[in-house]
Amino acid sequence: MLAPIVLSLALAASGHGWSVAHAGALPAASRLSVVASAGPHDVWVGGKEHGNDYAEIGRAVLEHWDGRRWTVTRLPHADSVVGLSAAGPKDVWAAARQSYEGGGLLYHYDGRRWSRVTGLPAAGDYDVAAVRGAVFVAIRDGSDVLTRDADGWQPATLGEDVHLRAVRARTPADAWAIGGTGDYQTERPFAAHWDGHAWTSTPLPLNTGHLHAVLSYSPENAWAVGNGLRPFKGRYEPYGKPFVLHWDGAAWKQVKVPAGRADLRAITAAGGGRVLIGGFDPAHPSRPFFLRNNNTRKWHADTVKPPRGAKYVEVNGVAAAGYDLWAVGAFDRVKGSPTPRDLVLRYRP
Repeated sequence: MLAPIVLSLALAASGHGWSVAHAGALPAASRLSVVASAGPHDVWVGGKEHGNDYAEIGRAVLEHWDGRRWTVTRLPHADSVVGLSAAGPKDVWAAARQSYEGGGLLYHYDGRRWSRVTGLPAAGDYDVAAVRGAVFVAIRDGSDVLTRDADGWQPATLGEDVHLRAVRARTPADAWAIGGTGDYQTERPFAAHWDGHAWTSTPLPLNTGHLHAVLSYSPENAWAVGNGLRPFKGRYEPYGKPFVLHWDGAAWKQVKVPAGRADLRAITAAGGGRVLIGGFDPAHPSRPFFLRNNNTRKWHADTVKPPRGAKYVEVNGVAAAGYDLWAVGAFDRVKGSPTPRDLVLRYRP
């Protein structure tokens, strides 16, 4: 059994809008990558604790918010948590990366403890999506998605030269697997939909780049974010020009958003059919970057106060918990320093 450690942290601010829930709570250099909610007062975040010397080999860390306090669980034999999904308070899944041996790991939380899940094919990395009645595991940088049933894990290959990055599910009959296809220098975005019986790839309106994250409101309403491979205005950018796509049940269409040169990394439902996108904006590196749309479909960037003294802030994961929104990432008070600290942000309407 993995025993949790209680963190003595101040509660998140009680006002409206965005606030810092906690920043730099872990004892050493660390970065949070993913967040998932099992209820309004049941939030999990995960990432990596690098250690004081910022070693490449770190420790996988999970933090849990129960509405009153944070507790920390460290997963043995794992370097970092790279995927999180919660079907309920007693059904939470975490995908992790191994420390020295290499390869992906999968863990399950039953409401009392975390345990290792076996029986999956060996892979360098996984992503996981859990809903009531189904669990999907994507092999990252591979082309297979595994679906769990009474007979174990059932694999499906989504195509040649597919490099999956994420899988998300709304119901057992509505899931998306996204990433890219082709070699990494000529990669094109890729998205496939699961209808409860089979995976079907869907044409995309872009011929370069890859998708990072996807969200489904219904079979006729889904959103995806990614970045292109081409330089932005003739300058080299690590992730290329950002893009947002919307699925109407028949086709994907690109949506114009004020993203500038931002790296779009995460997406979640924001209530009432609205969407929250998180990432990193190199034009304003000291600010948390968020995009949201309102009921008129107009997009705007949220103004968020960063942790005190922050010179660099990245948002890697976002999730809704009841009416609240949560975001996780990292910040640094010294520009260019290799010692980021863990960051959790909370939005209250």
